[in-house]
Amino acid sequence: MDQKQLTLFITLLWNLWNRRNKWIHDGQLIPHIIVVDYAQLLSSDFMNAQEMVSNSADSNTHEHWTKPTQDCIKINVDEAFNPVSRKAAVGVIARNSHDMMIDGSAFQLRGLHTAESAEACAFKEGVRMAIENDWTQVVFEGDSATVVSKLDRKELDRSHTAAHLRSTILKLVDHPGFSFSFVRRALNRAAHGLAQ
Repeated sequence: MDQKQLTLFITLLWNLWNRRNKWIHDGQLIPHIIVVDYAQLLSSDFMNAQEMVSNSADSNTHEHWTKPTQDCIKINVDEAFNPVSRKAAVGVIARNSHDMMIDGSAFQLRGLHTAESAEACAFKEGVRMAIENDWTQVVFEGDSATVVSKLDRKELDRSHTAAHLRSTILKLVDHPGFSFSFVRRALNRAAHGLAQ
């Protein structure tokens, strides 16, 4: 069994266990096709995230933030998440090729979140900021490999995170100069500091 098959197998077992618990505790039986589809989705997301982290580790020999190229804006986004209260805040910072901060935003999110849904909201705010400022060449950086992957592939799936990204992904069609990159938390300190 290779890594991909093992990941799918474990994810399927976990989803079957969740299906069983939903049936026993809530009296709701999740259709088997949804269990299988969701296992495939989670497995795919995990493998993509692993690949992005691996590629990032290989290509990031310098552990410092790099400014964008001429005529490009770089927007770093991050979230601060409290797993106990499930409250979250986002931080967004935009800088130009001269390493000058040209816009920023930080606010607490309403409602209950996961770390991943909060990160999706941070990207949503970053894209809103870029569109509002009429920036055409923008590199968005964040430290959630799963969210970056979904945005980079413009992937709409049935996940909870994709629901938060739906409007953002639909806006990307009109903005071909927007790109998304995964960076480690150490390279995303300014946005994380704003979120806290």
